[in-house]
Amino acid sequence: MLRRLAPVYSIFVILAGLTLIREAAIGPLARWERVWHEWLQQRVTPSTTPGPVTLVEINSDTLQKHPWPWGPDDFSLFFHAGMPFEPPVIIVDSALDFERGVFAGRERQPLYEKMLLDHIHRAPKLVLGGRLGWSQDAQSMPEVQATTTVRRVKGDISAVPEFTVVEAWAREEYRLSSSPGWVNLPEVTPPGARCPLVLRYRGQVVPTLVLQTLILWEKITPDEVEVVLGSHIAVGENVRIPIDDSGRMTVNLRAPFRRAAFDEFILTRQQLDSGAEPQLSPGMFKNKALFLARTDPGAPGLALQNGAKIPAGEVFAAALATVNAKAWVHRVGAWFDWALVIALAIASMWFQRLNWWMALLACLGFLGIYLGIAVWCVGSKLTLLPGILAFGLADLLLLLRFAIPKKLRAILF
Repeated sequence: MLRRLAPVYSIFVILAGLTLIREAAIGPLARWERVWHEWLQQRVTPSTTPGPVTLVEINSDTLQKHPWPWGPDDFSLFFHAGMPFEPPVIIVDSALDFERGVFAGRERQPLYEKMLLDHIHRAPKLVLGGRLGWSQDAQSMPEVQATTTVRRVKGDISAVPEFTVVEAWAREEYRLSSSPGWVNLPEVTPPGARCPLVLRYRGQVVPTLVLQTLILWEKITPDEVEVVLGSHIAVGENVRIPIDDSGRMTVNLRAPFRRAAFDEFILTRQQLDSGAEPQLSPGMFKNKALFLARTDPGAPGLALQNGAKIPAGEVFAAALATVNAKAWVHRVGAWFDWALVIALAIASMWFQRLNWWMALLACLGFLGIYLGIAVWCVGSKLTLLPGILAFGLADLLLLLRFAIPKKLRAILF
């Protein structure tokens, strides 16, 4: 009679598994499941070649020589060095404006301002950063600024973050030869790193810096972009990006892209012009999209669930690299959770027959093998396996093994 009660422990494991699945999705354990997923993604680099974008970093060493905020002379230097490399797209995430942008508080530099304007006019395709915000006084709302919009949108747009004012943007004379790239990031990201591809400005859906770059990259118009919230964004016929309900894509922070410090970039250009051996390979920049952004600790960034902060420039570069390599990481389907629960429920009856040291060894062996499989899956298949479910059920089996008295275990199993 008592031996017939053995399946009760399997049923108990199944019920515990269902509870862990729910709690890891929407309950108190969801935060730890996100930490597990972020831990996996930060330690594995997808096996793919760097995409056709090079991040020119304004890092801490750069700012010692070129203090922030920069002026037109600093940005003119970047354009002057970059144009001979024939970049298909140039991206600058700073708002080039004297009133509310990066030039605010700087003395006017007419000569360098004209040089910068000339470079902007000669740039093949250019994305200049801007930031959206909210009006403190609803009664004195500023006029709507004309900007690029995306019209083909399906789904409920209420989950897309909405803004009411243009907080900072490039000067009007710069806008005529460039496209706007909004750089707003969420204060705290959901599971994994996520980057918005669309935002709302006064009810209109507008592309962010990443999506605007992709539009220019694919040589299409915004009217050819299709947004299906909760499903995907189609950028022409060749690019299809999975997004959530708010229009954010999952960013693989380990997706490789080329990067070079600003001073190394300038020095390489000078060495090439003088006929000397360049410090960096010209192939890092030739016919590559050049992206100038701050990556120093004081730069705006994206806060992850584990407390880490990623500079915004790195997030945008990684997002472009993710799209290029199609390296967005996704979670394995619910079928895997059920299969794991059933497998461990069946194993629970055999597990109870082991002595304590064999049980401990089996538990540690399972967790070690599972960890190896999880790392392999995210590295080779870009698939995330559940963490709380596997570790929770393994701990439960070990707890049951030591909680049941030896005599009763002999009768039941």
